[in-house]
Amino acid sequence: MNKRNVFITATLMVLLIGVGACKKDSSKSADGPKVSDACQLISQTVAGSISGETYTSFESKETASVGLKMCDYYTSDIGLFHIGLTQTLAITNSGIKTAKGFYDAMKTNYPNRTMVTGVGDEAFFDNATGTIYILYTNDYYITINIKQSYTPHSNNPWTPAQLDEKRKAAGLKAIEALKNIVDK
Repeated sequence: MNKRNVFITATLMVLLIGVGACKKDSSKSADGPKVSDACQLISQTVAGSISGETYTSFESKETASVGLKMCDYYTSDIGLFHIGLTQTLAITNSGIKTAKGFYDAMKTNYPNRTMVTGVGDEAFFDNATGTIYILYTNDYYITINIKQSYTPHSNNPWTPAQLDEKRKAAGLKAIEALKNIVDK
């Protein structure tokens, strides 16, 4: 092989290695699509099937500076199904710059947490607030809180195990929906 062919081969190898090193997995990065509404993760109907509650109204909110989208489904009394989604790509003005940063901060705030396996990349329950906190690909942080209605259930409240089951089921549904959005 002459010097010219060696030079061309070496140049091509460097270019190919460089292209491979720069390749991003956009489905799992902050460059992926933003979720426009947390209600996309769990519909009102699905929330009702998970919790056994009848939700009669909802509210969608946003706190743009921290990249947070919220969806709240309400029963006719105090029942609530809350979904919060923080996205790294959507954070515009915060001391914490990533969804993982927010997740880690919450994890630090709840030392008596119970870690949950099989939901997202990492998840935990905080039993004091009735919330599951979920991290997915470091760029998405989900919170789900379910409060039982008082009127139809006052004599039959959920046990802690039943609440854990509902929170985990909700977390699995939210992650499934999020994957369908960001992994396209």
